[in-house]
Amino acid sequence: MAYICTVLLIIGALIITSRVTSILDLYKYIGMILSGIGTVMIARWYWWRVNPYSEIAAIATSFVVGNYLQIKYPSTLATDLFAVRVVIIMIVSTLVWVVVTYMTSKVPGKQITSFYLKMRIEGPGWGKVRSLTK
Repeated sequence: MAYICTVLLIIGALIITSRVTSILDLYKYIGMILSGIGTVMIARWYWWRVNPYSEIAAIATSFVVGNYLQIKYPSTLATDLFAVRVVIIMIVSTLVWVVVTYMTSKVPGKQITSFYLKMRIEGPGWGKVRSLTK
């Protein structure tokens, strides 16, 4: 399995590097792909329901939507669509991970309560866990 993953990573890297014309394009690509996971990483500290499924959904959505936009609407010398792509990715990714979050973990588990007891996170998103630990 590790061999297959390595081969897939090499193929992906070859595809990406064959399309990149400058290091700035590569940084923009990485920033675009990672732009969708920011909201879920921040929300994790403010809302107990955010879970690994939420993060996986954000990462997958960001990757798929980012690559789709990159292929469908490429930047040219006259237009740089980086900012537009980032905003679209953030909106779509946030919508997807919020839906996934509501579909999973409706009741705080042992790990969530243990985490809360160690960190003592404040905020309205942790009220349900706070009431269970008193």
